[in-house]
Amino acid sequence: MNGPTPRRALGQSGRPADAFVGRRDELAVIASYVDAIVSGSPWVIWVEGDAGSGKTTLVRQALSGLSAEVRVLQATADELSADVEFAVVDQLRAIRGRSGFVAGLELLAHIGEAEDSGPVIVVVEDLHWADTASRQALLTLARRLDQDRVLMILTSRPGGAPDRWDRFRLDSGRCASISVGPLSVAEVAALAQAVGVPLEPGGAERLHRDRKSVV
Repeated sequence: MNGPTPRRALGQSGRPADAFVGRRDELAVIASYVDAIVSGSPWVIWVEGDAGSGKTTLVRQALSGLSAEVRVLQATADELSADVEFAVVDQLRAIRGRSGFVAGLELLAHIGEAEDSGPVIVVVEDLHWADTASRQALLTLARRLDQDRVLMILTSRPGGAPDRWDRFRLDSGRCASISVGPLSVAEVAALAQAVGVPLEPGGAERLHRDRKSVV
């Protein structure tokens, strides 16, 4: 992708568009940082959760009601391309630099141009699978955001690759963390009702024990 595009759904789902329950606190956190970037306060949000915990669904819901002036750049890391240099970065922007640092500066310049037409949100899913060069480039970008109308939202499983991102995540002045846990039993029941799946007595409790069935 060579440029920012208007916001769009971040993936495909078999659920009805309005079948979303819970996560009120998490949605409020993301909304507050979206508001912050409008005034030139850049932020990074690190969304962490186990496989199947609903990280993608949460981000998709958080961005579903954005103003049309907000632009979204999206990339997704893949386990099969973890050894392919700049596999993730190239989804955001075709870059010329062959080092993580230079590629990060190119991304910064590109996003700076995109800001002329409105705030920009950069979404990178499954950062734990990203190639090393892309992780370095994205970290360079994050470190150099200053008075930019830019929000980076990164999703990852716990215990990602030990690199300098770990230190950046501890900077509470630039990075906010959201931990995505399982839905409650009541939320499981509400979700089942929303998608038109009748549950027998005790069904919500059984689904709650099998977390991957409800996210």
